[in-house]
Amino acid sequence: MGEENMNKGFTLMELLGVIVILGLLLLLLAPNLLEQLNNKKSEVSSAEMEAIKSAADLYIDEHPNNYTSGTKYICLNTLQNSGFLSNKLVEDVTKSTDYNGVKVVINNDSKTMEIVNTSSCN
Repeated sequence: MGEENMNKGFTLMELLGVIVILGLLLLLLAPNLLEQLNNKKSEVSSAEMEAIKSAADLYIDEHPNNYTSGTKYICLNTLQNSGFLSNKLVEDVTKSTDYNGVKVVINNDSKTMEIVNTSSCN
């Protein structure tokens, strides 16, 4: 009767072997999984950045006298308070990045925008 009970179940060595194998698999797979998660975040960020640039463009269209030429900054909070950006979008961007504004450069008929971290928005 004693021998029957000894044959049932796993030994400590077998359990340790399984744990080691699972640990090795985790070490091999974790970097790939983390990289895929970061890629997803950057995809979301690029969509958010395009939304911010579109909101800044609309804001400039509504305030043409303030944006005739030169370099100006529009704070994300200004776009949010004016109703051009949602609270959630601004919250997401400011939590996941250092960005807090849009740099607008206007020369003659061309306009370029870049999402930046500027001290004028702090």
